Amino acid sequence: MSPEFFFGSPQGDEQEEYEGVGKYLTVYGSGVINTQTAPRKVLEIMYPGQADSFIEQRKLGAPTAVGKAGSQIFNIVSTGYIADGTVRRTVKAIVRKKINKLENVYWNDNTV
Repeated sequence: MSPEFFFGSPQGDEQEEYEGVGKYLTVYGSGVINTQTAPRKVLEIMYPGQADSFIEQRKLGAPTAVGKAGSQIFNIVSTGYIADGTVRRTVKAIVRKKINKLENVYWNDNTV
């Protein structure tokens, strides 16, 4: 896989601007798509012609007919800063939902 395919077009390349696939991939999880939380682009690829229906069902709070309705792995990004903006810190965590707790799978407290 080329860097351009994974990350997308180089910044400033207005003639051929495209998004990379990297933000839609993960090494965590079961490989099942959660149709309640998956981004529209993932739904369009995995379930052609049904993405609008899934998005509409989400708005209504209705479960979808295919895919998985719940997730066990969650991506959390949190940014804190002081009022004058001189200090800012972003933390990224990937957690696995257990029965009554969250298990830390990945942690990065130096996220850009």
